[in-house]
Amino acid sequence: MACRLTGVLVLRLMVLLVLEELVNNCSSATARTAAALLVKGTESHPRQVARQLRQLQRPPFKPEAFDEPSSPPPAEKFDIIEGELHVYINEAGPPSFLIYVSNGSIVPVSLGETEAAEALQYAGHTVRLHVAANSSAISFVPNEALSREQSLQKRSSRQQASFEGPPSQDSIPVKGLMCNDCMTPTDSLVAPTSARSNGGHDNPQPIIISTVVFLISFCGYGPAIDVASFRSMWLNGPDTPPNTRTMQNTFDYCSQGKAIMNSSTQHIFDVPLQCTGKVPGTSTPYNYAQLDTICYTYSLHNMMLVAEDYVQKTLGIDISSIKQRIAVLPVDLSGYCDFGGMAGLGCTGTRCYSWINGLFAGNLYLYLHEMGHNLGLYHSRIPGRDYGDETCTMGNGRTCYNAPNMWRLGWVSPLPGGDLNDTTLPVGQPMIFYLPGQNENPHSYLRINPTWATTGSQTYSRLKAPIPAFFISHRYKEVPFDNLSPANSHIAVHTFSGTQDPQSYQNVTLEAFLFVKEEYRAPMPFNLVVRFVTYKSGGNATIIICRADGEEEGGGSSCSDGLDNDCDGLVDFADPDCAYVAPKPPSPRLPPSPRRSPPRPPASSPSQLQSPPSSPSQPQPPPSSPSQPQPPASPPDSPLPPSPPPLLPSPPGTPLHREPPFPPPPPSPRPPPFPRPPPRPPAFPRSPPRSPPPSLTPPTMTPSR
Repeated sequence: MACRLTGVLVLRLMVLLVLEELVNNCSSATARTAAALLVKGTESHPRQVARQLRQLQRPPFKPEAFDEPSSPPPAEKFDIIEGELHVYINEAGPPSFLIYVSNGSIVPVSLGETEAAEALQYAGHTVRLHVAANSSAISFVPNEALSREQSLQKRSSRQQASFEGPPSQDSIPVKGLMCNDCMTPTDSLVAPTSARSNGGHDNPQPIIISTVVFLISFCGYGPAIDVASFRSMWLNGPDTPPNTRTMQNTFDYCSQGKAIMNSSTQHIFDVPLQCTGKVPGTSTPYNYAQLDTICYTYSLHNMMLVAEDYVQKTLGIDISSIKQRIAVLPVDLSGYCDFGGMAGLGCTGTRCYSWINGLFAGNLYLYLHEMGHNLGLYHSRIPGRDYGDETCTMGNGRTCYNAPNMWRLGWVSPLPGGDLNDTTLPVGQPMIFYLPGQNENPHSYLRINPTWATTGSQTYSRLKAPIPAFFISHRYKEVPFDNLSPANSHIAVHTFSGTQDPQSYQNVTLEAFLFVKEEYRAPMPFNLVVRFVTYKSGGNATIIICRADGEEEGGGSSCSDGLDNDCDGLVDFADPDCAYVAPKPPSPRLPPSPRRSPPRPPASSPSQLQSPPSSPSQPQPPPSSPSQPQPPASPPDSPLPPSPPPLLPSPPGTPLHREPPFPPPPPSPRPPPFPRPPPRPPAFPRSPPRSPPPSLTPPTMTPSR
């Protein structure tokens, strides 16, 4: 009895422990059920009670459920900025992009590489940009800060984007560019060039250049140059000779009269600005005493607005109809502005601006460079170095614009017969041209579009060609405007992938700079050969242009086709490349023609055809008398002589004199075969194959700045 009582107590103790566990981990209903079992425990078998309690501990059975698809993340929210896109170029870094909002605010934006390349074509257009809402402005436009400040850590958060008040130097990271319905302002403002030539053809109407120049001073920092000195540098006086270096004469000389500026189109003002104030038309304050931010692009833009307001309201002169503005900054800012000059790309929008560092206020070619950007020109480079072209002021030269930029502006055209492609420049048929100096004739250079190098997969557009065109020009020093070094004649070979569309912004690349007896060979697949033969001082340069199909002859039938396949001046077996190639066997002689049949009698008239045939009983006519000799049999036809190779064609307007490849045949009924001429000496010693310039590696060239 004692043992049974002890077992019951132990069982009840176990039940109490289980009940405590159930109360802690189970619902109140489960705990009440366990308590009822505890009450019945004295009447039930201990194992039965324990089994029922274990069942209570098990979770209820649930069928296995399929994984529900996760809900998509919430769509990223974007703000939309709409305004006029301005692209600014300087030598300190890549382009900077600003949006001019309609309320007068300026929003710097940071574009990715793809968007930046696309955005160039929309410079001056009204665009809409997608901006990530509540994003952090951790990136900022490279050109916006001084070089010494670019290493500073920018704050990692910003306030909600607001376009009221002073803009932040931090740029807004842009997620995409939307310009499907780009709008160009349809205003009547006068562009820097109020007319444009039509595709490089003769344009009797000159281009008028209209400009407003601000000579800025503020906060005790005087102007870099006074109005009188600037005017004498910029414009001609009543007695200024045409060979004096002024901006007016420079434009006239370099454009050959196609671009004109004079005192009626140029407006020069001394503009003293207040140290502090508000940007006209906005609530944006400015403080020009803060020199560490004065060279930010938005600060320079605001300076233009303040200067314009001064001229309009204080001086009472209306300049609102003129697009192009140039601001010459005080010399004291040169340590804060990390550029010699900066300019807006193109002049499609409401304004096009340029800024000149006061240290270079007297450098006309810097103005010509920045005004070139306003005209839509990009940089002129050499492979591996931007600004490396010393034949153009858009590079590193104190010169006129180069041939591609002249073509781009429509100021100078190709030589007659000198705009070539795969049809007009066949393989192995060299052409001679006589090039005048680029600035001596309105038709002065060659343009070669190597359409033979296309594969059919390239994309053509109005803004960029799929392959670069070659421009061949004759340049020499022409003081005081075209200051080339060295001074002697040379041939410049440029490539350019742009078009003549005003929104086509592409770099020009100088590929070669040839002196007499030198040649340039473009790499595959272009295979263009340019050879500088000779020149007359101050006159024409003689050059040979040839399209090769390889570095040497000797393959296939190239040694017997009558062509200079490798463009080295030697044809077929006159070329040492063909020394070990078996000559083509002569064509077999044609067999003699069979004896000719007597001529058939003439056809009978219709009346004769209706007559009955002759009676067979009628005797045949007697044979001819022996005294009447028979006509001799026709001699066999003479074998045809081999055809000489075709003569090489000359370009229209430029006669090409060549010796015939074979002497004329003697007047004989059966001329002997043409004698083979002795080998001709090469025009020039063979040049070793040149390594391809990196800039011509297909498919495209990349703009810089």
